[in-house]
Amino acid sequence: MFPSHLFVLVEGQQWRFLLSTFGISGVMLTGAEPAVVPDKEIIKLRKRENEDGFIDLHDETFKVGNRLRITTGSFEGRVGVCKGQTSRERVMVLLDLLGRKTTVLIDEAAVEAA
Repeated sequence: MFPSHLFVLVEGQQWRFLLSTFGISGVMLTGAEPAVVPDKEIIKLRKRENEDGFIDLHDETFKVGNRLRITTGSFEGRVGVCKGQTSRERVMVLLDLLGRKTTVLIDEAAVEAA
């Protein structure tokens, strides 16, 4: 899901030691500070971990026909039907918008089972 990425919780400026840690080639930054992943997204990822700590890429939530709720973005709170999943971690969701059925692509981290 995130090849060669490691999520680390650090306080303040204590992250700089990562730059000299064997095996770490860089730190994702927003300006001069480490990029922050919201706790809500980390919780979603942790829920998908298997007993070995790996993310299960074959989540049953995204089976065709399952009802999904969009949790963030322009369509937050809307419920639709899963039409499939792309290879780029996006889910095709069929929504009823203004009385018409419309398919939208949503990041899989932004949907949950309804």
